[in-house]
Amino acid sequence: IRHRELVLELIQSHEKKLLVKAPKKEIGAGLEAALAAMSSDLSRRLSTKQLAHISAKSEATLYRHFRTKFEMTPGRYAEHLRMKEAQHLLTKQNIGTTAYELGYSSTSNFSRAFKRIQKTTPREFQRLQKVNKKKPSAKPNWTHVIPWTRQR
Repeated sequence: IRHRELVLELIQSHEKKLLVKAPKKEIGAGLEAALAAMSSDLSRRLSTKQLAHISAKSEATLYRHFRTKFEMTPGRYAEHLRMKEAQHLLTKQNIGTTAYELGYSSTSNFSRAFKRIQKTTPREFQRLQKVNKKKPSAKPNWTHVIPWTRQR
């Protein structure tokens, strides 16, 4: 009995050192599936419930993780993905076709969303693209146009 008491006393005195800390859970562990679903078809609007199901999280947890990782809701993040793709598409095609391909019901809805996020209209964006193409020495700086990319 004396040996057991001694071992128990030794373990209790060093218990903090003996505890194995579990690795911190990666916030983005379930988000990859939701992000892939969002970006696979930008014209498709996925509800938060659908995204939560895809990521195997509750809606509240999904919201919390999006807020922590991207500082925005899943809906806003999807809208920013659409606007990033819109920038690419607007260099090749007209506004109406771009709006249709990204799932907007009208060009005016698309234009309002584009202006709210990019701080310029689609037409002005296209005009600036054409001006920058004519000047071979000037490289366009679009870092101000994609404000949502933040690395942690």
